[in-house]
Amino acid sequence: MIHKFHKRKLYESMMFAYVLGIRRALPAVTIEHSLILFQKEFCMTEEEFPIDSAKVIFHRMMQEYYDYQKELK
Repeated sequence: MIHKFHKRKLYESMMFAYVLGIRRALPAVTIEHSLILFQKEFCMTEEEFPIDSAKVIFHRMMQEYYDYQKELK
């Protein structure tokens, strides 16, 4: 069975990996700042990639990621 964590849209998965990578390498960088960096990196406007919505998506994905990790153990 494919876990719902793996069924996300491509840009959501990219965003999650990007933010998680920045946070693991540089824990002092906030999630919000990491999302802003992602938005700028991929030349997206606030209308195309609203930061507030992205924060909600990131936190949901983080919970799904933790749930997925638990299932693997």
